[in-house]
Parts: sequence; structure tokens; C-alpha cells
Amino acid sequence: MMDNTFNYLVDEVSNCHSFIFSVRLGQYLDLIKSAYQENGNIQGQRAPLASQSAKKIRERMRDDFSNGSVLPAVVVGLSDSSFDPKKIENVEQLISYLDSKKSDLSLIDGMQRTTAMIDAGDCVLDRFIRIELWLTESISKLIYRMLVLNTGQVPWTMKRQLEVVLNPIKTQIASQVPHINLLTSNDSSRRSQAGFFQADKIIEAFLVFGSRSEKANTRDAIAEEYTKLDFIESTSKQELMEFFIEYLKRVVEFDRVVSKIPQSIDGRFKKGLDLLTSAPFLMGITAAFGIKILGRPKRNLPRTSQQESLNSILSSFDNFIGKLNNMQPDELSNFINLASLNSYLPSNSSSKIGDVERSYFNDCFKVLIEDDFEVDNMEICWGH
Repeated sequence: MMDNTFNYLVDEVSNCHSFIFSVRLGQYLDLIKSAYQENGNIQGQRAPLASQSAKKIRERMRDDFSNGSVLPAVVVGLSDSSFDPKKIENVEQLISYLDSKKSDLSLIDGMQRTTAMIDAGDCVLDRFIRIELWLTESISKLIYRMLVLNTGQVPWTMKRQLEVVLNPIKTQIASQVPHINLLTSNDSSRRSQAGFFQADKIIEAFLVFGSRSEKANTRDAIAEEYTKLDFIESTSKQELMEFFIEYLKRVVEFDRVVSKIPQSIDGRFKKGLDLLTSAPFLMGITAAFGIKILGRPKRNLPRTSQQESLNSILSSFDNFIGKLNNMQPDELSNFINLASLNSYLPSNSSSKIGDVERSYFNDCFKVLIEDDFEVDNMEICWGH
């Protein structure tokens, strides 16, 4: 017979509510039905593994559970800015609250265990299982919580850690950034119009913005750990998402403007749409803005200083985009000067050409920012 209590702690660094409690399996499966059907309701989460070895392990887990084994707690995540822990006095109230939010729940860790428990059949629906719930008031705090939980664990890259909370991030970006469309891995990999971006590239750009390094996705494990720690430190002190969204609004508008360039020329960048189709271009410009707004890596400026930098640089960027938007197509084409860009691009002979191009575009936009966006044409930036 189970009691009606739960274990509750507050993470005062990330302002995160942590609950550990037990429920009947049937109740749990009802709560996470939507999340499970959507592979956790989080991009980057693994669907039930289909390899023979995974199936054998899951079958053993299923049999053990059917015979009375206690499995490790599944981990569920939720972001709710209006949550009041004082209104939750027992497990019944907590489950009732989660039931009202079940379409927003994410299954952070436990896809394989959940599948094994489902496979065990209806005869175990009355068995009690443990749930660990992480509940935060904002997306950035949930990201911070996940990063801290996974720092030092080899299997997860930084990109995968951010993908764990991609679904709520996508929702926030989609609601606050006009004209943006985020594509999943199931969509076409080649975008056909401005404002369409692969969702994982936007998440990677968020990482680049926060770490202030265009090479934040490096495969070098040691460098990645340093990047991880820098990002955690920055996220814990700043509402990074607010800054990133304001920056991203301008990037989408810039994309919409340059995509009006009509001609198709020879070279890597044939038309205006190709600029922000390029991941190195997106990461390079993002790093340049991140450094200017947040300060250089290892230097954490006060929030007021970062806000002033944000307002100043985005005001200049708005004026720059407005100037481009008022140009005729041929005038815009001459100003952006794709032919010049193609001639200045680093050689593709390097095995690390992606990193080289990121650095190149970072330097290009540093020039534009340092000149307060007052350039006669973009060849000044391309030929820096």
C-alpha cells in the first residue's frame, strides 16, 4: 500500500522544482501518452531502439518488471511560468496538475523503460513506478538544469543536450519570431524559401550565441567540455533566450530581404537565399553578434551592459535591414555582391573547411558591426 506523499526539493540556482513520487503504471502511461507517441515530445530523444541487442535488453527489462523488479525512475520535464508549489500538497493534486498539462510534458529519460513496461501488458498496470519531475518557470532555466545534469557524461554531446528541450524552445521561437518556420529532420533538408530553417541549426545557433564561439559544435571532446561550462555559466546569469530571440528576429528579416536577390550566378552562393541556407554563414554571424552583445568568452558583463549592447547593435542592424529593403533588386544585388563573396571564400581544400568558413563569416560580420553597419557594399566585409 503506497502513501500519498512525495519528495520535494527546490534548486535555488536554476529555480527548478524537483519532485520524486510514485504512481500506478496506468496513471503514468495516461500522463505521457502524447509525449511517448512523439518520441518523448522532445527533439533528439531516442525512439524505442530497434536493434537486436536493444530488443533483447528491453525483453529482459520487461520480464524483470513483470516479475516484480523496480526500475529506475523515469524523468519527466515541464516548463510552466505560473506554477505555484504551494497548491500541491499531495500526490493526487500533483497528478491532477500534470494531467492538465500532459500535452506539454516531455519524457526526458525513460523511453526504453516505458516501452518495456508497456510490453509487459495490462496485467501490470496497477504496479507502482517512480517518476522524477523537473519543473521550471522558463525555458532557459530548464536548459540550464539539463546541462548541469549531463555535464561530464560522455554519451551526450552539447547539441543533443539542447535537442532534449528543443520542443518547448521551438514553441517559444515560433510564437515570438515572426515569419520563421522550423523544419524537423523529417522535412526536406533543403529549404526553398526565406524564413525556413532546420530546427537543429537554430538550436546550434543558440549554442553559438551563448558560448560566443562559432566553433561551439566542435567534435573535440576537451574543447566541448570548456564550451559546455562557458554556456552553463552564461545561462545561469542571463536570460539568454530573450536576447537570442531578439537577435533571431533580425536574422529572419535579413534572410527575407537578401532572398529577393534575383540572379543565379556561378559559385558557392548562387542566389540570396543561399546565404542563410549555409550553416557556416548562420554560425559566423551569430557568433559575431553574440560576442558584441554578451562580451567575449570568459568575460561575463553585467546584465545592464549586455542590454545596452543589445539595444545599440540591434538598432543599427534594423537600420541596415531597412536600407536593404528599400533597394531595387539590381541595387540590392550589387550591394550584397555574391560574386565577390564567392571569390573571397576560403579554399575548400581543407578537411576542416566548415570550421574555416565559420571563422571567415564571423570575421566578415565583425567588420560590419565595427563599422556600425555603415559600408558602401558588402565587399568590404567579404574581403576583410
